Amino acid sequence: MTKLHGQVAVITGATAGMALAAAKLFVTEGAHAYITGRRKDQLDDAVSEIGGNVTGVRSDSGNPRDLDLLVDAVRAGHSRVDVLYVSAGIGTVQSPSPRSPRTPLTPCSASTSAVHCSPCRNCFR
Repeated sequence: MTKLHGQVAVITGATAGMALAAAKLFVTEGAHAYITGRRKDQLDDAVSEIGGNVTGVRSDSGNPRDLDLLVDAVRAGHSRVDVLYVSAGIGTVQSPSPRSPRTPLTPCSASTSAVHCSPCRNCFR
């Protein structure tokens, strides 16, 4: 019997790199893997590369609506998560145009040590 027989693993950003290698290992060890990726073609390639016992869900982990789609897919298929591997992605950040003013940071009402930007209200601790 394999170490992860019958377990359910969710691996975000598993279309390349360490997350893809982890997904392959989890499946080899007996888990069913749900993997995510932003681009459908790369996601389909990763699912094919892993082989069986894997479900690909097109999802951008930075988008809450896409994360809801991932949760719905896991609930429909297995209704539980035993292993969660959250892979960080690398993206490019574009500088604001010289004409647009920068959004000022203001103290967060939830904590005196955190700040948030006024338009999005995301806290950075």
